[in-house]
Amino acid sequence: MAPRWRNASGCLSVVGERNLNQTSVTLAVVLLLGVAVEEGGAQDAVLAAGERFQGKVAFVSDEDRVAFSTLEGARVTVRAAALPGEKVRPRVVLTVGGEPIAVPKARTKVGGHGKWHKLKRVPVATAGPIEAVVVGNGGKLGSYELTIEEFLPSTVKAKLALASEAAVDVPFLARAGATATAVIAAKGKGPSLASPVLRAPSGESLDLTGLVLPLSDGRRLEIGPVPLPETGTYVLEVAPGGAGKEKVKVRVELSHATLAGGLVVEDPGHATVSGSLTLGDGSWLPGADASSQSFADGEVLVRLAPGDDAAAVAAALGAAIVGRAPNGWVRLRSPDAMPHALGSPGSARRTAGLVTRARALDRVVEAQPNHVRTSFAPPSDAMYPEQWDFPRCRMEEAWAVTTGDASRCVAVLDTGVRAEHPDLAGRLHAGYDFVDEPWNAGDGNGIDGDPRDEFLSLGTHGTHVIGTIAAGFDNGVGVAGAVPDVKVLPVRVLGVLGGTDFDIAQGVLYAAGLPNVSGKLPPVTADVINMSLGGPNPSEILHQAIRDAVDAGVIVIAAAGNAGTTKPYYPAAYPEVVAVTATNVLDDLADYSSTGVHVDLCAPGGEKLKDLDQNGHLDGIVSTIVHPQLGPTYAQKSGTSMAAPHVAAAAFLVRAAVPDLPEPLVRAVLAAAAVDLGEPGPDPQFGVGRLDVAGALDVALGNATGPAEPFLHEVPLRFAGHQSDRPLALVNRGGGGPIAVTAVTADAPWLIPVQTTGTSPCVLDVRVEKAGLAPGAYAASLTVETTAGDLTVPVEMEVSFDGPVPISRVFVLAVDVVTGKVAGGVAVTEETADSFTLDPLPAWL
Repeated sequence: MAPRWRNASGCLSVVGERNLNQTSVTLAVVLLLGVAVEEGGAQDAVLAAGERFQGKVAFVSDEDRVAFSTLEGARVTVRAAALPGEKVRPRVVLTVGGEPIAVPKARTKVGGHGKWHKLKRVPVATAGPIEAVVVGNGGKLGSYELTIEEFLPSTVKAKLALASEAAVDVPFLARAGATATAVIAAKGKGPSLASPVLRAPSGESLDLTGLVLPLSDGRRLEIGPVPLPETGTYVLEVAPGGAGKEKVKVRVELSHATLAGGLVVEDPGHATVSGSLTLGDGSWLPGADASSQSFADGEVLVRLAPGDDAAAVAAALGAAIVGRAPNGWVRLRSPDAMPHALGSPGSARRTAGLVTRARALDRVVEAQPNHVRTSFAPPSDAMYPEQWDFPRCRMEEAWAVTTGDASRCVAVLDTGVRAEHPDLAGRLHAGYDFVDEPWNAGDGNGIDGDPRDEFLSLGTHGTHVIGTIAAGFDNGVGVAGAVPDVKVLPVRVLGVLGGTDFDIAQGVLYAAGLPNVSGKLPPVTADVINMSLGGPNPSEILHQAIRDAVDAGVIVIAAAGNAGTTKPYYPAAYPEVVAVTATNVLDDLADYSSTGVHVDLCAPGGEKLKDLDQNGHLDGIVSTIVHPQLGPTYAQKSGTSMAAPHVAAAAFLVRAAVPDLPEPLVRAVLAAAAVDLGEPGPDPQFGVGRLDVAGALDVALGNATGPAEPFLHEVPLRFAGHQSDRPLALVNRGGGGPIAVTAVTADAPWLIPVQTTGTSPCVLDVRVEKAGLAPGAYAASLTVETTAGDLTVPVEMEVSFDGPVPISRVFVLAVDVVTGKVAGGVAVTEETADSFTLDPLPAWL
């Protein structure tokens, strides 16, 4: 009997006992009611996690309902989208018990002439069932896809006051297969904290043996990573260590919710489909995205328990062994496999059945499809093909790991911003204007809460820098920002003639959430500050503000300057700042870029008047501007100003991926992953090398490969001026897990290693004792002994003269305080000090 199309309803379940990639799977239940059924019965659809079904549906007056369950406290993203070439305009509403869930306007997105509708990260106040109701708009017929993603909280924070005998519980939500790490830190002085207890949803206490690391005499406990075996609410029980009251901070990080792209853990719930009249042919599609997640037809990868016989497993599956890995993985292929049938309906059914049967075997520990991976698709922004700088920094691969964190922010201290640019819509915090003098600000007043750039004729420099970091991502227009999920805090510190040290210092303090002249604090404290600005003169007020910001945990990035000389520019030349030089499309140093021994990294800054790669596009950095006549538009600029925001974006992505990573270690992972350019090793032109964002994430997350390789930052370690303490950060930029530091020794009595042991990533504090030393330059070295080899660190120290100086002769100079030009001068000795004359001097003095 030929199949007939009819109203079909059935049960759609997301099933599976383990994660396909050991950590997470995408809950992308994509379905359209287009199920072919035989007369007299409905077909039930059972999807493996991440699969989808598509067909055609009539959107005249009917509606489709997809019921799914999630965990209370999670967030869900639901997207209904017309297939390419279809005219249907789907709309989706979430309901519980028939009542719509209120969704804030900011979480509702509509695009493509209404051809897709998205509800983004809607908070779920119930465990379900929840219904996604899909309706048509305009009576159009056509195919659509429905995707449901679940997001669980990634971070749980608590501030506790522990009574003398009472323990306090910190609950958090997680799914089976996730991992948790926690930090418990007590304030003040007192007895050490007692070991915590972690209870599973079943009430069973998990074994934390070897997973609790006491630090600071037991006043800080680091726990984990702890594998979580169940789905539900876990409870971390924090107990006091002695009499009195303890004020304690607790922070729990969960692995599954910090992954990019909405990846979630196994067992994401179930979905049930019911609908009305359906038209057309349906087909099975593998994976959450058939264009990028395919697999080898009829193949399964299995990991066996030690001593198990691979041949017996292959015989049980009726498959042949086609490859073995030394770590226990075996590649098996079905005799009816078609190697070139990637992603076909037959391939999906054949491969899914093989994987399911393999998982049912007792001797099989893991089983998964043999996924085929391709290069990452770039965002759809119209001008993205001109953004050569992002692929050069491996930004696209980084987006596969993390897209950022919109609850955090990057502060851009610059000329302000033109918020009317459509590619910056929804990407900005309110910000502040610290340009104090009205004649310089151009807005008729002093500091205020409006960071608007008032000088379109100057090219809206700040708007261009902000666009590089945060222009709308994958929205089909203009350019893409380097961080898909971020909000920028615009802080105006530059007017028509630039910005003063005072104004810039106040902007730094404001962005860092520290007291400043405005009396205001930002809506969100910045994780990263970008300053594409500078000048040749050092400034203690600016340096102090930067030191305070760095002490507060902020990563500070600055452009090295565009003078094309080795003269240091500030704030980039301060040791607490990541100084960035600029490269061109050929990875050569840009001809305008300033250099120096203080340089940390280089990044694409472009050369907008050249086409060195001869691809028909000039080689500048294209980003957002507002033109005096054209209004909001896009333009190329080049400079270290353009290079710095690439590094700021990278630092933000690292901080988003590993939120608790201290500032010295963020700098260290950026340096450890950099691609060495020029002469081997660090140099004044490129620093440690050109920015590699994906590589930095690999180092930060412990995903780097190859042999263990300890990396220290900064080398050489320099103590200038009155500095007496500096951090020396250690990371492993290879594979093989953490590296232990067993000893740190110095070859000079004035050089003191404060911390002599640790495990990567860690910060080894180093101190110098200058008392009793004569003024001058000193050199010594540290030896850092690790389980992966020993490292030698050159140390340079400068001792300045602070006492009275015997004077035999001085120079008296007349200086123009505006230009800094010396107009005249005279040498004065002890005999002539009572009477001297500067003559002649220019008339303008």
